[in-house]
Amino acid sequence: MRMRPAALAVTVVAALSLAACTGSDEPTSAPEVTASAPAGGTQSGLPQPEEEAFTGEIQTEVIKVGPMDVTVPKGMKLPESTIVTQSEQSAVMMIDEDPQPVIDSIMSSAADAGYEIYAKPSEDQTVFVGHGNAVLFTAIPNAQILTWGPESMKDVLAEG
Repeated sequence: MRMRPAALAVTVVAALSLAACTGSDEPTSAPEVTASAPAGGTQSGLPQPEEEAFTGEIQTEVIKVGPMDVTVPKGMKLPESTIVTQSEQSAVMMIDEDPQPVIDSIMSSAADAGYEIYAKPSEDQTVFVGHGNAVLFTAIPNAQILTWGPESMKDVLAEG
């Protein structure tokens, strides 16, 4: 169970604002916030997002990028000099100042591995499909993100 970050932030800001307006010289502390949600993880009375179930298996492989072992979609490569800040089961985050080497590596390795470009949600984003994967690649200076899931996610990823 977890409280939505926005609700927690609003509660804390409201409490601190109220404390600042009391005119009291005594230090005040933020109220204790307790969040609860039904076992299903939803809160009644609030609009609930539609839950989508994506079926399929993803195909990944582990490659070496500098000193790190990084999981990527099958066949995709990253430059050895890329600065990887986070690598997870379905995402890799990089912070190269110049994204062009990462773009070149992803585009050429995707083509070599048989991926097809499914969509370009924006100038900086490309969605690939192949090997049962849907892959969203975002590249701007100082931030490159590779996110993937089963191919059934291709339309959601194409929304950017």
